[in-house]
Amino acid sequence: MVCRTTVTGLFLVKNLITMKNKFIAVLFFLSGQLIGQGLDGDKISTNKGDLIIKPVLHGTLAVEWDSKVVYVDPYGGAEVFEGLPTPALVLITDIHGDHMDVKTLDALDLSKTTLVVPPGSRRPTSG
Repeated sequence: MVCRTTVTGLFLVKNLITMKNKFIAVLFFLSGQLIGQGLDGDKISTNKGDLIIKPVLHGTLAVEWDSKVVYVDPYGGAEVFEGLPTPALVLITDIHGDHMDVKTLDALDLSKTTLVVPPGSRRPTSG
């Protein structure tokens, strides 16, 4: 039986993959430079270990696979990410505020995080 959260997570990942930025999904799955600290969420078994999807808020999710942690569209302030591992990669799928939330990005410690943003964008800052 598949729980609703798993279906939601799969829907969000499917939408990410079907967007113009398919290269982002490839980057996520093939990158060997990211180090994760462990994430709790819905699990999908793969031949390289579990793919873990944790819906966070709105269209935001955290994903871990092969010890790699990625935040997708961080939104809602740093407090909604408390207790989650620091991401090595942040994917921004759109320039709208509920995808590229500058206040949330500024509030998170992303000093060692790679940001992947839509073409034509630059690293978002509030000041």
